[in-house]
Amino acid sequence: MAQDQATIDQNHKKFIQQVVETELVWGLETEDGFATSSSMEYEDADVIAFWSDEASAAACAGEDWAEYSPASISLSEFLENWCIGMQEDGLLAGTNWDTDLTGTELEPLDLALEILDELKAKGKKIQLQGFASQEIFAEELKKAWEETEGE
Repeated sequence: MAQDQATIDQNHKKFIQQVVETELVWGLETEDGFATSSSMEYEDADVIAFWSDEASAAACAGEDWAEYSPASISLSEFLENWCIGMQEDGLLAGTNWDTDLTGTELEPLDLALEILDELKAKGKKIQLQGFASQEIFAEELKKAWEETEGE
């Protein structure tokens, strides 16, 4: 049975909190890449689903995704490489989907900014490869987001 919006919102919030805590993001992967799905919310959009823990990712590895296995991504790699790359490729990010593949779908830069806000709120710093600080990275993301909004 599909989740109600309150549960979807709660699962998204849990995603943000847990990935900040563990500094890991989970996806489902095969040798061909990560699992994607058609968006339920946006026409002609694809979503890459991510989870905040391995067990939740594994629970969704059924039916169309039966050949996929959970794979972890460091939070810094997810923010710097995945979110930016997905935005450039026109993909959406899904967070903590349930086994019916229902959950939050959002723009990757929005997700990155939410995670950075949670890191800041928790007073937590992660090591970024391409940026001197999380604050500089957040400013660059905001600039990039504004540029995409203007297109």
